[in-house]
Amino acid sequence: MKTQIADVELNSVNNFARISNLFFLIIVMLVSFTVEFASAEFLRTGSGIYQSTGKRAKVIISQEQPGLFILFGPPIELQVFNPAELSKDPSQSHAFIKFDPKVNRYTSLVIGTREFRISGGFTLNLGSIRVTVDNSNPYCSIVQEKGEGAGAEPEILGLLGLSVIVNNTGQQAVALLEANQFGEYRGIVNPYEMKEGNLFVGGKPLKTSVVGVSLEVKNPCLVPGAVVLSHESFEAARAAKGKDELKEILSEAVKQAKKRSPLVGLLKLRISPESIIVLDPIHGKVQVVKKVTLPSAPNSNVTVCSTEEVNFGA
Repeated sequence: MKTQIADVELNSVNNFARISNLFFLIIVMLVSFTVEFASAEFLRTGSGIYQSTGKRAKVIISQEQPGLFILFGPPIELQVFNPAELSKDPSQSHAFIKFDPKVNRYTSLVIGTREFRISGGFTLNLGSIRVTVDNSNPYCSIVQEKGEGAGAEPEILGLLGLSVIVNNTGQQAVALLEANQFGEYRGIVNPYEMKEGNLFVGGKPLKTSVVGVSLEVKNPCLVPGAVVLSHESFEAARAAKGKDELKEILSEAVKQAKKRSPLVGLLKLRISPESIIVLDPIHGKVQVVKKVTLPSAPNSNVTVCSTEEVNFGA
């Protein structure tokens, strides 16, 4: 007998997850917090001001006119950095990403005197920093790819709306915590380039008034009917003796998910057909979600996925 789980139960789980995620994001936008992993590299030098250790990348979080002011240019000593003077300095490349708390999304990109409406997500190369916006969370990551000095590691600053939730260094952190870059569409979706105060894409000046693209990335763990297990529950299911015991474990997983889905409150930073990178912005835990196979049920029609926590520096 094939293992089956009632659609009505799974639909209840999905509806609960949508409502809980909406409530969670509203709370996040009302409360400012910072979760930093070990070896944080962007230095907080003032209220809402972050600078890379190389003194070239700066991020200013604006609350009065909600948005992110991102700059790149020659090194400026931390003690003499003055945001009020930056717009007058032609050696500093800068962009402003507007954020609307009412709709909970990044709405436009301002480059010089031009304003571009944001549709979906995009990546902008600003000097040696890479800015990526994913409006599905909404999440924005700023990566300083080229550090200074021998063995310098890349640095990443990640924001949920206007709240810093990631501040870390290293290739592993960037690979896991950078916003979705449509990796499977490389060569099709190109990043925007900032050159001499203008925006280019594919080597040509951008003539439209819209930036970004909305692409649906499918993953089997997100389809209706998929069961997401914790790593511990997956190990228990894998050790199940026969289909009856496996069915009991999966049924219990659905009951627990109805109370609280394993993915509720987690940000989906990177979605690919193979995996999902999720982040708990409050506790700083990063997990990988993947489809798994249970030997006890080779003919099961239920998609089963498992989560596994990533330990940085392990």
